Formats: sequence, structure tokens, C-alpha cells
Amino acid sequence: QRRPSVDMERAFEMRKGGREGVRRRSQGNSNEKFRLKSSKVKKKKRGTARSSNMSNTQCYLCLVLYAFGAILVFMGYRAIVNLQKSLPHEWVDKVDQPNYYLNLSSVSTESSLKILERRRDKSSDKFSLPPKVPRGFRIFSAGHPTFQGNFARDSIITCLLLQDEGCMRSQLLFSAWNQGTNMDPGTGEELGKISHEIPGKNIRKLQLSTKFSACDTTSLFLIGAHWLAVRLKKSYTREFDKVELFKELKPAVVAAIKYIETHVDTRGRFFEDAGMAGALRYALATTYWKDSPLSNSDPKADPEYPVVYPLAHAMALAAVRAAARLLDGKGGHVLSVTHRVKLHQLADRMRKALRIMMLEGFQNRRREESSLSEEFPVAIFPTSNRTVSTYSSDGLHMLAYLESGDLSENVIFKLQNSSRILETPIGYLSGLSLTKGGSQRRNSYHEGNVWPFEQALIYLGASRFGLDHVASVAMRILAPMAKMAKRGNFPEYFARKSQVTGMTSWVSAGSKVQLWTIGAYQNLSRTVEINIQSSP
Repeated sequence: QRRPSVDMERAFEMRKGGREGVRRRSQGNSNEKFRLKSSKVKKKKRGTARSSNMSNTQCYLCLVLYAFGAILVFMGYRAIVNLQKSLPHEWVDKVDQPNYYLNLSSVSTESSLKILERRRDKSSDKFSLPPKVPRGFRIFSAGHPTFQGNFARDSIITCLLLQDEGCMRSQLLFSAWNQGTNMDPGTGEELGKISHEIPGKNIRKLQLSTKFSACDTTSLFLIGAHWLAVRLKKSYTREFDKVELFKELKPAVVAAIKYIETHVDTRGRFFEDAGMAGALRYALATTYWKDSPLSNSDPKADPEYPVVYPLAHAMALAAVRAAARLLDGKGGHVLSVTHRVKLHQLADRMRKALRIMMLEGFQNRRREESSLSEEFPVAIFPTSNRTVSTYSSDGLHMLAYLESGDLSENVIFKLQNSSRILETPIGYLSGLSLTKGGSQRRNSYHEGNVWPFEQALIYLGASRFGLDHVASVAMRILAPMAKMAKRGNFPEYFARKSQVTGMTSWVSAGSKVQLWTIGAYQNLSRTVEINIQSSP
């Protein structure tokens, strides 16, 4: 066999090598394809992961947007509700329209009074009543749903505003049954003192009760007793025995007079002092109707005693005068001639003390931002010779308990001037606290709000002293009260509220049905009707 030549062997090897190269190249290509395929798969997985991450982010963003939209919808709904509840300024214009008020008293308040009525047969009422109560006995709680107890201050003022003899008789008897008989530092009880709240509310932090945390209820008790005696003398009602009534009230009246006499200092000022009850402090920081801490004072600090509240002093002055004139069921005086002379002398001392307090208490601190400079002295501390003055309605309020000539014309002018900053479209603010820069501080319970019952008392005092402008401002509260009365609501007070639109409106606040708001509504509406009918 012929042996291949060298050239043929080389050609064969070259061919064999070529095939091997092709095989190797094909394997390389397949590896490259696999590599490319795997890289594509990885890129696809990365893209899927990125797309899933994007979808989660979008979901979160959508949820945030939906939540934000829901909040906006809710705020819009609340704004609409508040605008419906608000009291626009157009209501004030109706004050000058007599026909609008002609039938205001036609709105029945009896259903609201039944809500507040307290009876022995109610298991929730824990009142201290004798086994047999007189026929027609009827007492009320202060407000629904917040104040379920009987407040002597609220009830007696309401009876005076309603001109209701039966209501006054019941409340005076109830207050006499629960009158203080000894000293109790836990409740603030003193001999002859009229209770503040029955049953009292226990303040756990202080371990004190609010049962006797009031210095003006005893004065109102005497004022109410005198009013009832005058009314019964003029009336011929046989609903109850007038003689028996005042026989039962006489011991309570005498004890109440002694309480006031012991709380008048040598300068003729009626003062409040927890030490008289053997206590370091009372359950409430302040013991007249504005029982919140005094303006510009530290709410955590203990109250300072003794303290003189000019409004409570004016009420005590009216109570001393009422006690001196108090009649029994037969038309004679309850007290002896000697005792009545002493009370008249005490009233004269208290009247002079009030004049001095007003002259010394007004501070002419002028603010750059305001042209109103007069601030009313709401509290005087004799020990430290310190006076707390602020813009307050107390000055106008106390006119309801004073007589013509008790204050000088200069003081009356200052009272009217200091109250201008408190004017609102619906009446007078109960108080106003300003910073050093002249801006208003945040509203509190007894500051920055309009209380309907106080407007009725301010109107009464302004009419007595001939302050026509003050009386007209106080009468503005009748329009929003009429609006609420049609819904069966008699709110505790009206608060200022800023709307989303930037407008300021007034909305009802506090208890939905407040006892002395009912009295204020009936009193003012009846007054307007009488004025309209008597006008030519």
C-alpha cells in the first residue's frame, strides 16, 4: 500500500485540526449563547424586581394620597357643619327689628326643665331630702349632661330670672336643709354657709370636696329669700303656707347673716379665707362663679388667702341690705329692730369699702396696641397688698346687685370704658387675657367666651344705671339663644371658633341644656316683649 506523502499527512492533520477548531468554536459559541441567555434571564429578573418595587412604591403613594383626600373631605364636612352651627353677624342686625322678638317666649322651655329636674324617685339622685317634702317641691340640676348635681348659685339666679316663686321656695328650702352647721376642712363647710354643689365632687388629687367651695351662694340665699318675701306679700296665692315657710327659713337666714358678718374685715370688705373652715385651701381655685384660676396666675400654685373679690363683695352688700328688709309671712320683719340697725350700718361700711376698692383697684396701664387702658380689679389680697387686674366682665356684672349711688360717676365711666374690649357680636366676653405684646392668649373656660346668663344680669344692671349702650350689647345674646332654643338647646356658653375659610364664628359649647341659660332666655325675651308692647 502506498504510503501517503508528507504533504498529504500535513494536509490531513490540518484538516483534522480544522475540525477540532470548528468543534471548539462551536462549543465556545454554545457557551457564549448560554452565557448570554443566563445574563438575559438575570436582567429580566432584575427588571421584574424593579417593576415590583415600583408597584409597591406606587401603592404606598396612592394610600397616602387617599388618606390625605379623606382628611380633606372630613375637614370640609366639619367646616360645613360648623358653618351651619355658627352664628353669622347677620343675626345681630335683627336686634333692631322689634317684630322678630315679639313671640320669642312662645318657645317652650318646660321640656328642657324636665330634663334637669331632680326627684327623690330617681335612683341616680343622691340628694339629702327630709322624709316629707312639701307639695310642689321641685329642684334642678345645673346642666345636662355635664352638671348633674344641684348648684345653689345656678338655681337661685335662674329662679330670679324666671320670676318663679315655686322654684325659689323649693331651692331655698333645699339649701336650708343642707346649710353648713360646723367646720369641715375637707368640704369647706362653715357655720351658716350655703352649699355650692350637692352632692359634692371629690378632687382626688387634693383630697377635697367641692360641696362648700363657694363664697357667694350665702349672699344669693339671702337675696332670694328677700325677693320671695316681697313677691308673696304682693300675691294672694294659696299654693303653700307663707307663715310656715318663713318659720322654717328663719334659722337658716339668721345663720347666713352671721356667716357674712364674720367674713367682713375691719375695712368693711367681704373676704374669703379657707382658714375659716380650718383648711389650707378649697377644692376650687376661685370661689365665686368664675372658679378657674385667676388670670395671669400659676394654676399649679396654691391660692392665696384671704382674698377679696369685688363681685362677691357687691353680692354680699346686696345680701346684707336684703336681710335688713326681709319680711316674714305676715308682712312683719324677720329680724329685730336692733339687728336691722346693725345690718344697715354694716351695709354702709361695705358700700364705702366698695368705693375705695374701685378707686384704688383700677390701674391705668396703657398698652401701645390698644387705646383701652382700664382693667378691672378681679381680686385683692390684703396680706400681700397685691391686686390682680385684667379685662373682665365682673365690673358690669356687679351692677346687677348695686343700687344707684353706690358708685361714683367716674367709676361707672371706667367700668364702661374697660368693657369695650370685651364687646362681641353676641354680647360681652366673660374675660380677656392679653400678653405683653397686646395679643390675646388662648381662650379658657371663663375667658374668651360669652355666657348667656351673665348677659341677662349685665342687661339688668345696665338698665338700672342708665347705660344704654351696655344694655344693647348684652341684649345681642338673645338672637343666638333663640336659634338654639328652636332646636331645644340652651348651651352653657358660646365660644369663638375660626373656620377653614378664615372667618370667625360663634358656636355653642359646654352643656347642651344649662339651667341658667334657660332663665336668661326667658328673662330677656320677656323684657323685649314688654318693651315692644309698651312702646308707642
